[in-house]
Amino acid sequence: MSLTGLLFLFVFLPISLAVFYIVDDRIKEYVLVILSLLFYAFGSLDYFLLFTALVFMTVCIGRFIDKCNDLRRRKLLLIVGIALNLSALIYYKYTDFAISIWDKITSGDVVTRGLLLPLGISFYAFKAVSYLVDVYKRRVSLDDKPVHDRCICLSLDRLYPDLLRDTVI
Repeated sequence: MSLTGLLFLFVFLPISLAVFYIVDDRIKEYVLVILSLLFYAFGSLDYFLLFTALVFMTVCIGRFIDKCNDLRRRKLLLIVGIALNLSALIYYKYTDFAISIWDKITSGDVVTRGLLLPLGISFYAFKAVSYLVDVYKRRVSLDDKPVHDRCICLSLDRLYPDLLRDTVI
């Protein structure tokens, strides 16, 4: 779904704004998360499960890092979290490129996978790494509300546009 498309401008945005302003102030953050996930699903339903799984695993790893006091274990969790997010980025962004290069080097007939780049994967991966590093360095304090984790609320940072631009901020 495009930010300038008719579906977004005349259906999704008005409904989102109406729902946001109607709901109680205590659940507005949760509503924003749900609306952002719906927006992502409209734009890239094929990779919606991948995106939500990465968000869930990153939040869990961030919480484990926050609760852990052993420096080695914290560092190991940080490395695992960074590797998880960057491996998804590298797989979807560079697999076909690497296969085509290997095919040219070996003069073989290897067929590329034809992977489509998930919407916002670069943006999400680097935001998730930033989140994990901030938790590791104790720059952020996590409370008992998961919606307050910066990682799960990527959309609260700039709501919709960053996922569409797929920029590194």
